[in-house]
Amino acid sequence: MQDYFKALSHENRLLILALMKDQPLCICDIESNLKMTQSNTSRHVSALKSAKIIRGYKTSQWVYYTIDDDFVRDNPSLWEYLEKKFDEEPYISYRRDYIQTSSCTGPYPIQLLNKKKEKVNL
Repeated sequence: MQDYFKALSHENRLLILALMKDQPLCICDIESNLKMTQSNTSRHVSALKSAKIIRGYKTSQWVYYTIDDDFVRDNPSLWEYLEKKFDEEPYISYRRDYIQTSSCTGPYPIQLLNKKKEKVNL
């Protein structure tokens, strides 16, 4: 549990999770939407991944990250709280303004097809 709260203690990581609530993301899309450097983005993604809050799926040379189903299943109250917060400011603005900007056009990982939403109406 301590690892979860340590990973969730940084605002950028919460913003990353808020964006991932709606769809799996590659590093490029996180960088551009949150206006972070590649190294900073990778560091935050690594912290979330180490805490087992998110997981990555590799396809060709691309890696897509999504919220780990085990995290959601094992921490329903925490996830419910986060989901409610992600529907408030400042998170809702980032989610509403999300633009897929990456050139990561490789095949979408089959494991993530059911997590990709057509359009997010906020």
